[in-house]
Amino acid sequence: GGAGVLRVQVPGAAESTGPAVGLDAVPAIADAATVTLAGTAPANARVVLERTSDGDRTEVVADATGAFSAEVALGEGLNRFRVLAGDDGAEVRSWVGTSIELERRGDRTLPVGALVDVAWVP
Repeated sequence: GGAGVLRVQVPGAAESTGPAVGLDAVPAIADAATVTLAGTAPANARVVLERTSDGDRTEVVADATGAFSAEVALGEGLNRFRVLAGDDGAEVRSWVGTSIELERRGDRTLPVGALVDVAWVP
């Protein structure tokens, strides 16, 4: 990543295989009820930005170069978004974000993907 940016990637996976939000343009604290999340994904892929608190999903299609941009609604306080790309139920999680989502599997806790965090303080 860079200053203040967490970047996680599965060992051996090319960056171009999954979606990634450009974190440089994501505010840590927003002063509006919406924010634009933009980044890259496989060319022409369906990109899903899913708010973890309520499952609200914003979907867009990446262009032929893989670029995507979507305005997402924010709730008051911390908003966490999963970023996924793919079609026909074969969604790939982003490993680029501001925090990591962990899942308990048996007696182990494993990372399952990155989250993009934005706080809205009205």
